[in-house]
Amino acid sequence: MYPTGFLQWGFNFYNTRNSTKPIDPYTDTASGGDFPSGDAFVVYPDGDNVIASLRLEVFYEGIQLYLALKKLENVIGREKIVGMLKERGYEGYNTYPHSPQALISLKKEIYSKLKKANVVTRVGEI
Repeated sequence: MYPTGFLQWGFNFYNTRNSTKPIDPYTDTASGGDFPSGDAFVVYPDGDNVIASLRLEVFYEGIQLYLALKKLENVIGREKIVGMLKERGYEGYNTYPHSPQALISLKKEIYSKLKKANVVTRVGEI
């Protein structure tokens, strides 16, 4: 079974449950303790603009990596992608390497293979 989408219900919900009172997202990331930290919003207010949260930034990086994997799958096939991930310890949602270096190494390998196949010449082309 593979995910078919992602739901982030809160974009800028700066309130407690049932909107009974407003919260300051800079000092209260859990909406008064009603939600897990970061669940109710992925941006912080900044006047008439917003500032992306770390959660949103990392989610964006994940989407970029997913798109790179899909492009590489078109070049080398799904079996090789799955093999490459399993060799590196990526087995599923709960079993994966937890070191930043493992992810950086995986990204380098993916982008190197895409560049070698002339699919992209730089990361921004994904």
